[in-house]
Amino acid sequence: LVAQLLQDPEQSADALLDEYYRRFFKESAEPMQRFYERCEEQWMNQPGDSYWLKFYRNETQAILFPPEVCRELRDYLQEAASMVKTHKVRARVQQVSDAFGVTERFVAMQTWRDRLNREMLSSAGSRDQGVRWLLAFREARREFVDYTRELRATQPLLMAPFTMDDYLKHDPTVNTLVWLRDSAGSLEKKLPSPLAEDPELEELWSHLAVRGLSIEHDGEFLGPLVEPRKIAGLVYGVSLPLGWVSKVEPAEHYRDSLHEEEGSRVLRIEGSINTSVFQWRRLPSAAFSFASMKIRGKLSPSSSASLTLGWLDANHRHLGVSSMSLPVGEWPEWLDLGG
Repeated sequence: LVAQLLQDPEQSADALLDEYYRRFFKESAEPMQRFYERCEEQWMNQPGDSYWLKFYRNETQAILFPPEVCRELRDYLQEAASMVKTHKVRARVQQVSDAFGVTERFVAMQTWRDRLNREMLSSAGSRDQGVRWLLAFREARREFVDYTRELRATQPLLMAPFTMDDYLKHDPTVNTLVWLRDSAGSLEKKLPSPLAEDPELEELWSHLAVRGLSIEHDGEFLGPLVEPRKIAGLVYGVSLPLGWVSKVEPAEHYRDSLHEEEGSRVLRIEGSINTSVFQWRRLPSAAFSFASMKIRGKLSPSSSASLTLGWLDANHRHLGVSSMSLPVGEWPEWLDLGG
C-alpha cells in the first residue's frame, strides 16, 4: 500500500487494499481481509494514550490482543484455510496462521501469569487454585518457548527477531511456591500434588524450606545519603546511601523521595520513564538464592515495576536475568515480591 501511494498519493487506499487481498489470497480474500482489519481495529483502539515505544519489550503488550480477540482472529484464519483451492494460496494463509500462533501462545502465557500473580499477591485465591494456575502457567510457558523456537528454526522470516528474556524473565514460580509454603502454616508441609511430579519444583521447594542469610547492604536505606550524578543540571540518579547504585532517565514529571516509615526509609518514585535502584552482592557458595522486597503503588498499562535479579559469574560474565513484577493496577497495601 505504501509503495503504491508513494507512486501516486491520489489513489484510493481502499481500492488498493481490495486489490491486494483479491490477488494475493484469492478465494480466501474475504476472511483474510476481515482478519487484518480486525487486527488494525484492535491496535487503533488500544487502552490508554499513545506514546513513543509504548509496550516495547514489555509483557503487558498482551492486553492488545486478549484471549477472546485471539479466538475471533483464529476463526477468520480457519475460515480462510477452509476456502483455499490451490497450494500457493494454502501456503500464504498458512504463513499468516503460523506467525499468529506466536501471538496466541504469548497471550495465553501472559494471561495465566497475570492471573497467578494477582491472586497470589492479593491472597484472594485458594491453595488449590494456586496449584492449578501455576501448572497452567508453566505449561503455557513451555508451549510458547517450544513453538517460537521451532518457528524460528523452520520459518525465520515469519517474525521479527526479539529477545526471549524480555518475556520469560518474569517467572512467578518461586514466589508462588513461597505463598503455598506460607499458607500451609508449616515449613514441613510437602509440596502439593501434582506439583510434586515436577523434579524442578520439588528441588525449589526443598530449598525454600531453609531460611537463608540476608546479604544486602542497608536494605532499609538508613545510611547517610549520597547525592546522585548530575549532567548539565539534569539528575541521572537517586539520592541513596552508600552501597546502592541507581540509574534515572531524566523526565519532565519524574520525582523521587525518601521518607521514614516504621523504622526504615521508603523510596517513592513517580513519573518515571526508566529508573532502577540496585546493588551487586557476592553470594555465598550455594546452588540456590532467594531475594524479596516490599512494594506498593499504582501501575498503568505498559508500565513495569519489578524485583530483578541479574547474575554474573566469578569473571563478571552475564549468566541471565530473572524477575518478579507487580501487575498493572492499584496496590495500596505492602506486598512481597520475591524471586
